[in-house]
Amino acid sequence: MEIKGVSIHHDRMEQIKNADNALNARTLWEKIKNWFGFGEEKKVIQLVKKTFFDYETNDFEKIKGFLKLRNLTADAYKENFFIEKKDDEIIFSISLNGNFNDEKRSFQYNINENRSDKVKLITDLILALERIEFNDLFIDAIDKFLEINVIDNENDKAKKEVINGLIVDNISRFRSESAFNRDYILKHKLYKEAKFDCELFPYKLKELIEIEKESIKESSICNTLLEKIELELFKDLSRMTLSIDSIPIADLKNKPKYLNEIEFKKLEFEKLKNEFKNWDENDKEILYSLLYQKGILEFKSFLMEQDPFSGLINVPYSGRTTINVIKEDSKNKIRIEIENKKSLQDKSTNNIENIKNLINTELAYVNEQHSNLVNLVSEELVGKPFSLNEYLNVAALDSTLSELLLVGNKITLEDHTKLIFEYDFENKTLILDNKSKYEYAILKY
Repeated sequence: MEIKGVSIHHDRMEQIKNADNALNARTLWEKIKNWFGFGEEKKVIQLVKKTFFDYETNDFEKIKGFLKLRNLTADAYKENFFIEKKDDEIIFSISLNGNFNDEKRSFQYNINENRSDKVKLITDLILALERIEFNDLFIDAIDKFLEINVIDNENDKAKKEVINGLIVDNISRFRSESAFNRDYILKHKLYKEAKFDCELFPYKLKELIEIEKESIKESSICNTLLEKIELELFKDLSRMTLSIDSIPIADLKNKPKYLNEIEFKKLEFEKLKNEFKNWDENDKEILYSLLYQKGILEFKSFLMEQDPFSGLINVPYSGRTTINVIKEDSKNKIRIEIENKKSLQDKSTNNIENIKNLINTELAYVNEQHSNLVNLVSEELVGKPFSLNEYLNVAALDSTLSELLLVGNKITLEDHTKLIFEYDFENKTLILDNKSKYEYAILKY
């Protein structure tokens, strides 16, 4: 190499580069030397040089060096080491004065570039923890990974071992409490919205109807599936507010005095069926399945596959379902709007005594950390497609974990289901509008 006409041999360039690295390492050492015990100078300077200044060091060795440096520091300075994900970069940094926004020394790598299997596994762990907001466990996760012996092609097994270890070590953060008064509960609600595929549920519902149609042949109670669905829909009429083009069906406020409730329901049910008398049996099966609790219950089961935590939660308050059927005869389409709200604050359906009993119960409240735990287990230890049996198998591995993962035995503050369907009875297509949603409230702590 020539610099200003002077030729410098390659070996000499390497010496200069190494000298620069050593100088930089020495400079960094002077800034952090108080973090380490007596006699650690030589070891730390070599680690600093290799981790931050040696261009020949690969990503995995840099990561190991970073963790070794942190483990050598006194406890008071360990928080100066941090890992963060920004866009497509994983960044490993040392804050030189304890303030993350001030001077720091860092190295990073791009998650989209080809990396060794070990770096890929570390990346997977970081991304998994970031998704459920456990960023504070990045370093612990890598530490655990470095402690285990990873055999080739067993990255998935190693990842699960690390995550299991993280859960056990941090079990206290996931525990729920019940000693909260009503004011605290109502002020510390965290709303979350479930993620689900609107296009998929209509297919699932149609499949379930076909499966049920086959099973009904073995039943002696009903001759057809439609007959069974009509019986269930009749029972549910008094449990919901049903309207067709905003005209109420079986609203007891409209019951004539000379009719008892059953007689009134029968007349109203005939009025409902008359609205769809020209539909074929398959169309009626789909429509009526959406008009009683089956629609919401099947949707909740579907949620378990799409967003496990939202499918597992249980809101123990009463809530009334409102359904409005909007007919569009000229378009050969019908719109079904289903809404159900359950709320601790709703005094119309939950009287003060009921609320008081719930608050005084020993049941714990579902909280944010609990939600994160369930999502971590379902995404990383169970995976897709979600299996409740496999989820329960994971829970059974540890008695404490089993208690934490049983979501349904804890109180969720409220939920809101809004489903908007459109059925084309000419083309036999069912669509779930993307404005549909399921949201719920848990305790923020």
